[in-house]
Amino acid sequence: MKNLSLILILVLIGSCSSKKFISGTVTDTEGNPIYNITVNSPQAIYGSRLTDNNGKFRICVRKRDSIRLCFEHRLFFYFNYNGLEDFQDYYKKEIDVRKEDKYINVTLEKTPERIHCDSLISKALDRAYYIKGQIYNKKGQALPLVDVLVEDLPFIPRQTPFFTTSGLNGVYEIAIPNRDSVRITFSDMLDKKEKTVTIKGENSRNINITLE
Repeated sequence: MKNLSLILILVLIGSCSSKKFISGTVTDTEGNPIYNITVNSPQAIYGSRLTDNNGKFRICVRKRDSIRLCFEHRLFFYFNYNGLEDFQDYYKKEIDVRKEDKYINVTLEKTPERIHCDSLISKALDRAYYIKGQIYNKKGQALPLVDVLVEDLPFIPRQTPFFTTSGLNGVYEIAIPNRDSVRITFSDMLDKKEKTVTIKGENSRNINITLE
């Protein structure tokens, strides 16, 4: 029994000594943290990781003299949006990390597609206003995690103020482009329920929705 315990301890020590964690922050060329960047490595032990809202990541890798890390991101949507295709919005970047490095800072450059998309978003936000409300089911219970998005935009709304998700109390707030009429879709992916409403003018600032 003592021999077995000793073996387990030696295996654990060997496992810990053969791996290390690399942490870091991913930003754009203006120093803004980038959310949801995939961080991968051929030496990764537990697979790839994503950066958080502050652009930070932590990945476990096998110890090597040089460790290759890959950073990439595609602006995606879970279904087709007005015929717009997903695209790579930051150039993929690969770097070699030295054995002694434990923390790194990485800067990613926007692609021309992303720069064009940002200009469209900025133009739409110049005259946008916000609406808010609460989402319920037919029993009157608040619905969290419902996706809310503005339709008919020239860009994919995810990761912009024109897309949001309801909170735990079913409350949402979303930017609306200044147009005569705007369609908004509410999608409950869990219960596979969806509803699209049309609002006209800035008079509609509070909209409560029931998904049946």
